[in-house]
Amino acid sequence: ALSTQRTSDFLKRCKSAGADVKESGTSYVISNGRRSVRIGRDSRELTGQVVKSYLRKLGLSERDTGVPLEEFEQGLTGEQHEIRRFRTVLQRLAHA
Repeated sequence: ALSTQRTSDFLKRCKSAGADVKESGTSYVISNGRRSVRIGRDSRELTGQVVKSYLRKLGLSERDTGVPLEEFEQGLTGEQHEIRRFRTVLQRLAHA
């Protein structure tokens, strides 16, 4: 079952996964390369289905990164963080 998570936790996890998080007016804008999503700053929680959808839009889904949603929800280990960094660099090099 997909769990609900606090928006602040989701933003922290996106940052640790290599995404850029900025405040823009009444929203948070999360971007990963050319992909981005906008979350209202008044959103306190995100349902599991919304989290899954946002990760897909940002290219941070399990299919893209190999990190299952459960691990994303628990926070990345140092090792997973390094793997994500290398994967991001390799993807950028592949598109260069």
